[in-house]
Amino acid sequence: MIECYYPVNPQQPYPGTPNKREWPEYFKNNLDPLTILSFIAANTAKVKLGTCIIDMLFHNPVTLAKEFTAIDILSECRTICGFGIGWSKDEYLAANIPYEKRGERANEILEAIKKIWTDDIVEFNGEFYKIQNQ
Repeated sequence: MIECYYPVNPQQPYPGTPNKREWPEYFKNNLDPLTILSFIAANTAKVKLGTCIIDMLFHNPVTLAKEFTAIDILSECRTICGFGIGWSKDEYLAANIPYEKRGERANEILEAIKKIWTDDIVEFNGEFYKIQNQ
């Protein structure tokens, strides 16, 4: 099995482990939640589908909105979105995303996603994200 990002020497401790230095073993193998939801949408008919929390800042707002839209269409409106910003500096380092200003970045990506989901023609010009109508 392919291992996902897993810090060997984390910069930030994981509070749920005894020595607070090592991350739990189950973090080593985790699958992309949107891929899994697509699979579940295709193989179920009634169950609601959602992410507990997806770290939205590790995604492009256009791609993230489109992926959730596709799952929602395939599942016939059974999708529930849970967005968060994560807590681990190590994950931000691995994703090459600045840890600073994550709150402002989160507010902006939510604003962009809302425009994508509600406007016919989307144009967005924020500090962190830009969507050009072409």
